[in-house]
Amino acid sequence: MVKTPKADRPGMHRNKHHSEYPEVVQALKREGELQAAERLLAQLIDAVEAEDAVEKLGVAPWCYQQMAIVKRKLRDRAGEIDLLERFAAQRHAPGKAVEALLERLCKLRGDETPLPPNRTHLADIPAAMHPAERGPKRQRCCDAPPRYAVVLDVETTGFSAGKDKIVSWAAAKVDLQDVARKAAKGGIRLDALHEIVNPGRPIPKDAAAVHGIKTSDVKSAPPFAESAQELRSYIGDSPIIGHNVDFDLGFLNAEFATAGVEILDSSHVFCTMRYFQKTCNNGRRQGSSLEVAANRLFGEGRRGKRHEALEDVRLTTLLAAAFYARSTKMRGGIAAIADFDAPPTAAQDDDNAGGLGSIASVLFWLLAAGALLVWLVF
Repeated sequence: MVKTPKADRPGMHRNKHHSEYPEVVQALKREGELQAAERLLAQLIDAVEAEDAVEKLGVAPWCYQQMAIVKRKLRDRAGEIDLLERFAAQRHAPGKAVEALLERLCKLRGDETPLPPNRTHLADIPAAMHPAERGPKRQRCCDAPPRYAVVLDVETTGFSAGKDKIVSWAAAKVDLQDVARKAAKGGIRLDALHEIVNPGRPIPKDAAAVHGIKTSDVKSAPPFAESAQELRSYIGDSPIIGHNVDFDLGFLNAEFATAGVEILDSSHVFCTMRYFQKTCNNGRRQGSSLEVAANRLFGEGRRGKRHEALEDVRLTTLLAAAFYARSTKMRGGIAAIADFDAPPTAAQDDDNAGGLGSIASVLFWLLAAGALLVWLVF
């Protein structure tokens, strides 16, 4: 049997498969190299379509999603429409990522409603849909947490999605109304998934100091790719809740893309950190970390000294339940113990190290040293 040279296989770009490029694209976007990202994505899209012409399995939406984001950042509306029309004309299986791109095309072309179910080709997209065909509007969980959701948290090797890797993740399906009722009666029990994974690289000491997971701890752990589909299936189409949820979604979607798994829809999320900042912290980011927020509201802290994915899911769930109780005007349960009007304290956790408290301390010692110097001279 004669093997096809790697460079001649469909889906390849510069001797690498198109699925190996998410980190490169994310790095270019992160560094503001939008034109370079645009050029690379154009080449990757050519590779994706060439592969589909041979394999006939449908195009992967990730490259088109990233190119659409780049086009928006470059304020190239016409270019984004051309891109999405090109995507709509391709062969692809139904899925949330596909629907999101086609809905975006509808909006850019003047229809402000989502695409009805089973519309997956350009020929099926009318310029303006009949009201009877319109589906429910996409829900955005900005003003209040949804009752049913999946609460997520990840621990990582660093702060840059695409460059750094996940070392631990946890996810729990929750009914916030039920949690809100039971939380004041001695705690909650979560039905959660949790996994420690091997990032395929050494874990920096500063990252290990945060979550306590060292390189030696993941030596025999499986890579994220082995649990990627299980986690994605567990989340399904559920709304997502997290504390600083953009951080978690960024890492999960980078890992899902690398593993060839459908990425998560970022339009159906609720961030407990942002809600806490807006309603309890005068809009300030400082003093809104997970442990500080939980302590402020109901005197609850981490059961341990470090960040840990499963424990952070527990605390995030409690916060979300308190916010749900507040938004729905529940009585009793967690609503009875949550103190939404508690004033900020001077104490900050490790997320705020180097903040105003540290500056005040430095100024105090500088003044003290100056006073001592004056005393010694005179």
